[in-house]
Amino acid sequence: MISGFAGFLGAFVSNPFELVMVRQIYEGALPSSQRRNYKGALNGVGTTILTEGFPALWKGFFPTALKAIALNAS
Repeated sequence: MISGFAGFLGAFVSNPFELVMVRQIYEGALPSSQRRNYKGALNGVGTTILTEGFPALWKGFFPTALKAIALNAS
């Protein structure tokens, strides 16, 4: 149970940076008008907070957390 909680906590802390990473990876497939042009991870987090709000950093959190809990618990 403790290892599952550790996975949950790790997913919670890392989700904002994983969100920015995934956005940066797929940015090349977007039209130039929709690109975010992050300069780095911290810039991406800050831009996301300013444009979409603080809670937007945890989009996709529950699938990530479930995966992390299952991996850590097993």
